Amino acid sequence: MQTFAVLCVTTLRDEHAQVLTDAFAVANERDPSLLLTVSDETAATELFKGSDLLVCLGSDPAAPTAIRRAQELGLPVLAVAGGSADTLIENGRSGFIVSGGALPLADAIRWLAHRAPVRERLRTGGLLAAGARLALPA
Repeated sequence: MQTFAVLCVTTLRDEHAQVLTDAFAVANERDPSLLLTVSDETAATELFKGSDLLVCLGSDPAAPTAIRRAQELGLPVLAVAGGSADTLIENGRSGFIVSGGALPLADAIRWLAHRAPVRERLRTGGLLAAGARLALPA
């Protein structure tokens, strides 16, 4: 069975983090090929490069750095709306933003796991967004 590696970078340890845990439990129950790695903001570049998708909460303090790193490395991003996700992601182009809640997030993870062309579009859009950020004058 081919696996689909999902990286979750988070610093949250409260009920907000439970959304990520619940979403992945639901997604994995319906699709056992999904493999989740959870890390804090010190996640090694190898984790990003070895993953197929980054998932984060836009309101998580770790999200801005994780989203920027993922986009720079060409890793598609899926984020729950709020905070940095709304400013760093152009929905459907440089990542996907879903409404809060475990079920919408679980559905989006499963959907993206089986849509290689969509992930490729998000990868390209993320690289372009990262490039545009680097091109901005200081």
